[in-house]
Amino acid sequence: MNIQIPIPIAQQNPDQWRPDAHQFNPKRFAKGILGSSTSQSDYMPFRMGARICAGQHFAMAELKVIVSLILSKFSFSLSPAYHHPPRFGLVVQPGNGVCLHIRRVS
Repeated sequence: MNIQIPIPIAQQNPDQWRPDAHQFNPKRFAKGILGSSTSQSDYMPFRMGARICAGQHFAMAELKVIVSLILSKFSFSLSPAYHHPPRFGLVVQPGNGVCLHIRRVS
């Protein structure tokens, strides 16, 4: 299950950002987030602003190192039996997942 929040649509909602929500107006942030919108959680460019997890940057850096180590030790290829039935939604995705062959690089 994927939950996707269309952030550009949420950040242009006049009920949250006043009637000029569709206009470029950096002065609306002169009094901070709470002075510009109805709630601090309305502004989500980095997932909840000042209350972001302090370890998030470290966790993302660690994840990049782990993924790069995995990618350097294995080779990935599509299964010859793979058939692509696209599923159309917000983005085009494989309808039944992707079958990969994984081989250790020597």
